[in-house]
Amino acid sequence: MPIKNIIPNLLGLGSLLILFVLGRTLNVPIILQIFKQVDQLTGNIILVIIAIAIGIFMKDYWYVLGATLVATLVTLLVPAVPELLNTTQEYIYAFMLVILGFSSISNFSRQYR
Repeated sequence: MPIKNIIPNLLGLGSLLILFVLGRTLNVPIILQIFKQVDQLTGNIILVIIAIAIGIFMKDYWYVLGATLVATLVTLLVPAVPELLNTTQEYIYAFMLVILGFSSISNFSRQYR
């Protein structure tokens, strides 16, 4: 298996790890709140199944990374998006982190088949 196939997975998992470590060491309340919501969202089995399916069926994982980056930027730059979705920005970020984490792990395991 060429290393170029697992680079996007490592980027996704590495960004989650860096965000988690920075949030814990710097004790940033917004990051801690986002990870509390991530912890709650991992219990949502439908969301987890969708994330795993995205990771398994997407052959080019760069699309998933790009889509999560664009969705994060749109949510950050357009304040009307959370109002339209009737949710908070933290919830949207937590949702994207769950999708990124589970899809990255499932895509990583698909590469080893």
